[in-house]
Amino acid sequence: MGNVQILETAKAKKAKGIDLNDKETELYNNYLNVMQAHPNTYKNDAYGVLSELYDNLKSFDPEQTDKDNQTSIYFEIDSTINDAILFAKTTELKPEKVNKIIKKSKFLNEVKAKLNKVNKADINEIENAFDFDLDGNDTPKKFIEHAELIEAKILKGIEADEAGKVANENGLKPIPENAIHIFKKIETYNQFIEFTEKHIIEPYLDYSYLFQRLKYEELIHHTSHSDFMKWLLSTEFITEKNYDNFDSKGCFYALSKCTNSNRENNFNNIFKLN
Repeated sequence: MGNVQILETAKAKKAKGIDLNDKETELYNNYLNVMQAHPNTYKNDAYGVLSELYDNLKSFDPEQTDKDNQTSIYFEIDSTINDAILFAKTTELKPEKVNKIIKKSKFLNEVKAKLNKVNKADINEIENAFDFDLDGNDTPKKFIEHAELIEAKILKGIEADEAGKVANENGLKPIPENAIHIFKKIETYNQFIEFTEKHIIEPYLDYSYLFQRLKYEELIHHTSHSDFMKWLLSTEFITEKNYDNFDSKGCFYALSKCTNSNRENNFNNIFKLN
């Protein structure tokens, strides 16, 4: 067995708390000295955070850490993956970079699934969220097409079941699967429904204000104007005629162009921003 293989064995044994033999100890200590002298540096962006977490968890064994640390790592992975997806959707990236994001996110998503199994958690974890191959120069475009589905799968894993329990306890409607990628909280989704039932009088102006305020207050995930319009149509919040009118304008009005005292008061009251 060569030194490289011995070192990898030593790392795995160390992660599990298994004693090393003399050769493994020597190579492992040399490795630590090199890492301390030349630590990895990561860019201060979502990809850098993803890469650092990926490197830190390469030899991670869920069974060798306590419950609190497992929970902390679980939610750190989830937040990191979602930030990386948003980064890929909003930043012009080369295909190779996108494939690295997919590879690292897939690995981290598998770690999440292992954490659930160790804890026997009653969460509908989606282990195969990143099980697809993207090759060629259209990789970024294809990834963006997959991104909302991935986000929905990941969010469904950690939020959907819990949200359903909360919904039943509080008399709220759970967020449907086709809206998980838009709304951050179940309360917001229910407040959105209430607003649409009570205060949509001039559809284009009212939905412009509603969408822009939700974005401004950071109550929804990053969603394009076009995607939100399509979602409104697919969920029958608007008619085909409404959609054609919205689509012909290309985007919603800016918040400054659709704000009035009635819309502002109605929004503040329903979304409890008074």
